Amino acid sequence: MGRMYSAGDWTVKPGQDEEAFMEAWHATMDVNPPTPRPRARLLRDLKRPGHFLSIVEWEDQEAITEFRSRPGFSSAMDAVRDHADVELFTLEQVAEG
Repeated sequence: MGRMYSAGDWTVKPGQDEEAFMEAWHATMDVNPPTPRPRARLLRDLKRPGHFLSIVEWEDQEAITEFRSRPGFSSAMDAVRDHADVELFTLEQVAEG
């Protein structure tokens, strides 16, 4: 099995502040963080205001599932969803170039 990633495609809702979204997104990684702590990246789309992508590399799929089931994660995600719509992905790396 290749490396595992979780990713999100985020669009800040009309009338919501990008900074508030970024703070809420960051808080999801601070809720009961796993050890070792995965490196999470939030990327801003320079051509589409309010559009962001996130990506986190994980040891395996079980680590993703375990993190998403941790106490507080669901409520932290609800806080992010107050600011942005999201589609979440669980991804396996199958090639590198």
